[in-house]
Amino acid sequence: RSNYHALQLTANQRLSHGLILDAFYTYSHGLTYDNADGSYGNLSSNVQDFNNIRGSYGTKADDTTHRFVMVPSYQIPTPGFAQNSRWARGLMEGWTLEGTLNWRSGYPLNVIDGFDAIGNGRPAGQRPDPVPGVNPRVNTSNRLQWFTPTAFSTAAPVAEHRFGILGWDTLRGPS
Repeated sequence: RSNYHALQLTANQRLSHGLILDAFYTYSHGLTYDNADGSYGNLSSNVQDFNNIRGSYGTKADDTTHRFVMVPSYQIPTPGFAQNSRWARGLMEGWTLEGTLNWRSGYPLNVIDGFDAIGNGRPAGQRPDPVPGVNPRVNTSNRLQWFTPTAFSTAAPVAEHRFGILGWDTLRGPS
C-alpha cells in the first residue's frame, strides 16, 4: 500500500526587455510499506518484524517534501548588423539564454542496526531505539556528518530480544 499527496504551484512573470521568470513549487509526501515500490533498488532492507508490518510503514525512500525550481529566461535581441541580412538574421535571431535553479528538501533516511539484534537470523531492517532528549542532528562544520550515533541505542533491543522502536525512514538527509 502506498499513499502520495501533493500540492503544486506555478508562477510566471514576464519582466521588461525579454526577461521571463518561471517559478515552480511542489509540496508532497509519499508513504509506503518497507520500500514496497522498490525505490532503494537492490539495496532494499527488509520488513523489520513480519508480525508487525505496520512498524515498517513510513516515508517513501525517494520522498521529496519540498521542491522549488526557478527558471529565468532572457530572449537575446537580434544584433543590429543582422537586421538587413536574411542569412545573418536566420543565424542570430530567436536565441534564448536560460538557467535553472533547483532546491529540494533532503531524502528520508532509514537508520538500521546493521546486525541481528534480536537473534532471529535476519539482520536486515532491524532498527534501534531513539535515545530520549538527544538530538539526532549534529551541529558541525563537517559537511559529511549529518547525525550523531549517540541518538540511537541498540542496548535495550539486544537485552530484551525485541525490535527497536525507531520508525521507518524517520530522519531526513541534507537538502
